[in-house]
Amino acid sequence: MTFDLERFRTPPAKLRGAPFWSLNHDLTDHDRLREQIDAFAEMGIGGYHLHVRAGLQNDYLGEEFMAAISAARDYGASKGMLSYLYDEDTWPSGFAGGAVTTELTHRRNWVDLHKGQPPELISEYRQPLCAYRVKLDAKGRILDSQRIPYDDGDEECWFLTHVIAENNDRYNGAAYVDTLSTAAIDAFIASTHEVYRQHFGGEFPADIPAIFSDEPNFGPNATLAQPFGGRTTFAWTGDLRDSFHEAYSTELLDILPYIVWPTPSGPSPWRWRYWDHLSERFARAFGDRIGGWCGQHGIALTGHMLNEDSLTSQVASVGECMRQYRGFQIPGVDLLSDDYLPATVKQAVSVARQDGRDDVLSELYGVTNWDFPFSGHKLQGDWQAALGITLRVHHLAWLSMEGQSKRDFPAAIGPQSPWYREYSVVEDHFARVGAALTTGRPIVRIGVVHPVESIWLHRGVNSLDGPTSEQIEQDFKQTVDWLLEGAFDFDFIAESLLPQQENQTEKPVLKVGQMAYEVIVLPSMTTIRRSTLKSLKDFLKRGGTVVIMGTFPACFDGEQSHEPKQLLCDAKQISFNSMALCESLESWREISITNASGYPITTINHQLRQTGEERILFCSNRIRRDLESRPWDTFNHTSSIRVRGQWQVLELDTETGGESPCAYHQDYDWTVIPWECHPQSHRLLRLIPGAGQCDLLSIKWSVLGDCAEPISVTRNEPNVLLLDRPEWRMADESWHAAQDSMMTQLELSKRFNWPDWAQPYSVKDAGPKHRIDCRFTIICDADFAGVQLMCERLNEATITLDDRPLTALASGWWVDRDLPTMLLPTLTAGEHKLEISLELDAVNRHLEWCYLLGDFHVSIRGAHARLTSTLPIYWGNVVTQGLPFYGGNLDYECVIQIDSPDLYSLRCPNFGGSLLRVWCNDADCGPIAYAPYRAELGKLAVGKHHLRIRCYGNRANTFGTVHNNRPEWSWWGPPGWRLENEGRNDVWQLYPAGLTRAPMLERLATESAKANA
Repeated sequence: MTFDLERFRTPPAKLRGAPFWSLNHDLTDHDRLREQIDAFAEMGIGGYHLHVRAGLQNDYLGEEFMAAISAARDYGASKGMLSYLYDEDTWPSGFAGGAVTTELTHRRNWVDLHKGQPPELISEYRQPLCAYRVKLDAKGRILDSQRIPYDDGDEECWFLTHVIAENNDRYNGAAYVDTLSTAAIDAFIASTHEVYRQHFGGEFPADIPAIFSDEPNFGPNATLAQPFGGRTTFAWTGDLRDSFHEAYSTELLDILPYIVWPTPSGPSPWRWRYWDHLSERFARAFGDRIGGWCGQHGIALTGHMLNEDSLTSQVASVGECMRQYRGFQIPGVDLLSDDYLPATVKQAVSVARQDGRDDVLSELYGVTNWDFPFSGHKLQGDWQAALGITLRVHHLAWLSMEGQSKRDFPAAIGPQSPWYREYSVVEDHFARVGAALTTGRPIVRIGVVHPVESIWLHRGVNSLDGPTSEQIEQDFKQTVDWLLEGAFDFDFIAESLLPQQENQTEKPVLKVGQMAYEVIVLPSMTTIRRSTLKSLKDFLKRGGTVVIMGTFPACFDGEQSHEPKQLLCDAKQISFNSMALCESLESWREISITNASGYPITTINHQLRQTGEERILFCSNRIRRDLESRPWDTFNHTSSIRVRGQWQVLELDTETGGESPCAYHQDYDWTVIPWECHPQSHRLLRLIPGAGQCDLLSIKWSVLGDCAEPISVTRNEPNVLLLDRPEWRMADESWHAAQDSMMTQLELSKRFNWPDWAQPYSVKDAGPKHRIDCRFTIICDADFAGVQLMCERLNEATITLDDRPLTALASGWWVDRDLPTMLLPTLTAGEHKLEISLELDAVNRHLEWCYLLGDFHVSIRGAHARLTSTLPIYWGNVVTQGLPFYGGNLDYECVIQIDSPDLYSLRCPNFGGSLLRVWCNDADCGPIAYAPYRAELGKLAVGKHHLRIRCYGNRANTFGTVHNNRPEWSWWGPPGWRLENEGRNDVWQLYPAGLTRAPMLERLATESAKANA
């Protein structure tokens, strides 16, 4: 088998991204669905997940809803696109929009352990179980426990209550599901998966490859802050006591206190047994059951768990993540914000590799805000691809921006963003990376035993268990970082899965499913399974290598024992540090990456694959930008990739789909490839066995100087004045002082007890309507004709301008079809009062910002804005040049003078936007999206040449959290608009926009690539 270059040039749709497509409005307009699918196709996207979000107006899984699903699927299929299903009304998966959990026995339930009588009253949702007399030592460690009847307890006792989740508008007036109950999950399958199957005639078409399950979990599981009082909770289900007794011949209620408190000699093994049992119950009830159904009916189960990001968080929510992935045909992860969490990816990828599954999904880009640039999309996707992600699920594309939808974790990865037609730059790259990294098999020689079960032993009382669990957490993160920073690829091994995965062999490897590891690393662990010990002991006998980092585990299966140390006596014990770890693994090294001084570059993620006799190597640099904060911070990007073996090297170009010669030479048993390792950069290399060398001239550029000021700067959309802080009143009340409309809406929601989450279709009684009047003051420095007003629900509004009634009738829309516009009379110089009245109720409860659109500039001083005449715009932040709220694209035109014929380039290192595109003399020179932010202009003759630079904007200053006063804020979702007190600032907090420095003209200079190797 050799590398398939044609597949690389034209990758299939399954290798392109498939965003969450937020079905958040009325779905009866099928033309609108088709229009957005056309936009997705133009973006280079391969499909979409039909994902219900807040704002759905049609009955979930009802006739109109299913008709929309079919319309979208049919049109997508006609364009060669894939339609992925989603199994829930919002998230987390399992309650079927509330249909499953109208039945109380199917609802999430737990037990609550409280010191003294709990304050809540006994009800159908809260039933007493028992009480405990718990004897603790002076440090709070358990000495003895006695279970007694609930009514016999006193205030020194701990009371155990069984709790069923009550009605909650977050679940459309129902509750979350009991994910430990097979009966509840069977009801979920019947009400969701079977409904979809029947709708498609009993068989899913090939262009519906998977159904997504989002954040299933079995919480709540709380811990005690300190041992002598407080409250803790445990996940529960109706027959948990029975299944626990069957497994351990013990009454769970009798030993429950030993799960809470550690003993003087250490944690009780009952902790380990409880969490192991709970994890298995969850896996069997949810993933195994739904995955089994999907396997029988020709559709893959995909999705991700809740709280995968750390050991502690995954234990609280799912027990352990890797066990849960066994039921998923396409395991997945969720990586919100722009966090680097390699262990999260490795958990899912490891199970997929071991179980022979081709794909691993990542829900990514969410919560990154409107201003997240293309470089961020590439960087975040690159490091995940290097670690094994094959399917990107963009969070989030919106059907509509009406109401709260525009605050549903922006940016909109779709036609509402002004850069959407350029997005194929990103998608083509990842489709071709995916084509390369789904060829052959991964080369991974190192296995790492996952230490999550050690957290089971150290979870109960934070003040007693917290230091140990935090140390395990820290050691886990360091182990992962040291391996990846040292360029050692690895897979995790889940102890709970190993007995079923292990294949017998006589070779000195540990065969885990389809993977074979030559060396096994035990990170910081306090317990290990007896079954794992046996596997490692046999592995050592066959000549394998086991590396123990730090101390040997002190327990097996949660019980204290010297057996781990005795059985692993032939293992190699090392100090717990990076140098010792890397030195112990040096014999298994496949690649290294060093800078010009010979030091390792620790910011590279890589994947190496075998395809026939050839190999594919992908390396990505996850550094976003060079940071020069001191005079001596200078950057030399010259580096080298060293690959074990003698290889002839070709470069695979993800932009064009082509293949080209690559500079390299061979140094004994290593092949050396030079790399100008800029931030966000990558290398995708094809390695063919054989001796050779290739010397190429590397392109270098010398800076000639800055471009002259632009001769024009043109908007692609009307300019914008944000109307966000009106005076307001209820009906005939007095006027309230001006404040952010969203804060007014929060006040009204509290006053009238409007729901925060309930879907519009689920609200059967919207209650009385309440008229809200908003009054804006508009100051004009000149006369302005042709100004438009954008006001949501415009046709329902009553509008006056300077006490003159206006006909509120939409004549168009701006950005999104649910943001309607109307023409205002000419605004003359001076002050104007614009009053807008709307009726709000429990469904139409959102009081949104309004906007003026037109050919004007906006001057802002503090929290005050005014319309001014347009003036020329220059290089620099356009926020201070009359465009503070503008979110569209800008075209800059300038002239450069060439004095000598040669090859030239343009470098634009500073801009506020998603990307740039450059034209020289009307010839397209391509995008500028990634470092080093350069576009080659080609060979230019002596004379003047015309440049056009388009800066693709974003909507951060238009719809974003412009009153958020937290510069450190990184969670860009609805709470970011609701901060109060010092978290809020009436003065607009705006992002720099446009070309914030002059572009730099560069001229070609060259030098030998081999000289830099």
